Amino acid sequence: MRFVLTFLSLSLMAFAPADSARGQNAPIPVLETVSFGLNEGVSDHDFLAAAQRTQEALALQSGYVARQLLCDDTGVWTDLVSWHSLEQAKAAAAILEKDSAFGALIGMIDLSTLQMAHTPILWQIGG
Repeated sequence: MRFVLTFLSLSLMAFAPADSARGQNAPIPVLETVSFGLNEGVSDHDFLAAAQRTQEALALQSGYVARQLLCDDTGVWTDLVSWHSLEQAKAAAAILEKDSAFGALIGMIDLSTLQMAHTPILWQIGG
């Protein structure tokens, strides 16, 4: 029994590097998840090209970590952006909403389908 408890304690410490690595008061990284459909007549190819034109401005934002753009077989797109903190994600949004490349991208999205969330990343492996 003592072996099992020791193993569980060590396992939990190994799988919870976030708090010990960041310290108690460090910001918690977040995953920004934006799902949406495209406006009628917008092709996947054109949308991907427009998204690629936004990457340079996005990558220059403080706190930016990584981005993935997904599309399922029903045409629902998901834009995943990792940030070092929620505050940095919000600050970037305020800047990027004025960027013409982002304006063009937003113009291709059916805003009635848009859903957005910022979820704390409590643990990750790799990257």
